[in-house]
Amino acid sequence: MKGIAVRPGIAWSIHLRDVPEPRIREIPGGRGVLVRVLRAGLCGTDAEIAAGLFGNAPSGEDVMVLGHEHLGQVVAVGPDVHEPGLQPGRLVVASNRRPGRSLWDGIGLQDYTADLDTLERGVRGLHGFLVERYVDDARFLTAVPDTLLDVGVLTEPMSVVEKGLSQAWTIQRRLGVWRPQRALVTGAGTIGLLATLALRLRGLDVTCIARSESPTANSALVEATGARYVSTRERDIPAIAAEDGLFDLVIEASGAADLIPASAMALAPNGILVLASVTGGSTVVPVDLAAWNQAFVLWNRVMVGTVNSAPIDWLNGVGTLAQARTVMPGWTERLLTTRIEGLDADAISGHLQDPGRSIKTVVHVAEPDPAP
Repeated sequence: MKGIAVRPGIAWSIHLRDVPEPRIREIPGGRGVLVRVLRAGLCGTDAEIAAGLFGNAPSGEDVMVLGHEHLGQVVAVGPDVHEPGLQPGRLVVASNRRPGRSLWDGIGLQDYTADLDTLERGVRGLHGFLVERYVDDARFLTAVPDTLLDVGVLTEPMSVVEKGLSQAWTIQRRLGVWRPQRALVTGAGTIGLLATLALRLRGLDVTCIARSESPTANSALVEATGARYVSTRERDIPAIAAEDGLFDLVIEASGAADLIPASAMALAPNGILVLASVTGGSTVVPVDLAAWNQAFVLWNRVMVGTVNSAPIDWLNGVGTLAQARTVMPGWTERLLTTRIEGLDADAISGHLQDPGRSIKTVVHVAEPDPAP
């Protein structure tokens, strides 16, 4: 069996290699599921791992199979897998973050495991999904309807958005009833676009900002949801907040550290800022902490982070993608701008080094087999 692997810490060591064939019996308790990978998504995290910036191979190994976004088809199941959505022929996705020694796993919140314990498929300590087949425990799998074959690979990034929104609404129960009206999304990459989509489906008035001036493929997708697209080269966040009003909810998905202070100060009273990106580099941003403290204390503001997700967030992500297919036909397909055929190490490496203007790249590993 073939897989796309890297040697973590060694820049651009991407290569195609033979990997062991997975076996259902690897999973205890008869709950194993053998999955054939159909699609695998690529993102900035994969590029950073490929560049040698981070990533950890499984214990005792020096290579790691890449890929934390995928869509697969069930091939076979263990004797104690009875869920109808996990039977042979069905489409599924598997969560990528796994518990180490965390007590949170027992209540379905393995994404809250402590950093020292965290395992992530294709990122840290576990092989990923850029492979022909894998086996997993049924508890980590989420069924995907056949109608989402073309876009189900977006479930992982959508689950991150869903987790962030779930946290926002949960935190704001402190208000009794929270009915946000206006939202700001910073960044128009995959997460920013999916956040814009999810917020519009919830009926919010949304402004999405990014550096590029309109028109672009990204700005067109923003506007197709009914949201506004603003280039920060034309108006910055303070100007937008001053002219258009403050925001009940801000989703930071740009990865640009310099946007975070302005985003926090653009919150309305009782507003919440959800950080959905990982800022890298050595950018130093001056912040007036006295003004921050005063605004957060006196205006009851909140800031919270979201990354990866629990089973309920994956399920909600599937639901949002299905809703989008009905309410905004063709929108999610337009987000998938680049296709790579097969487990082509050179093509994958070349794309991760220079993605160009691609929004979302998907590796077509295989086509689905007819349902039995």
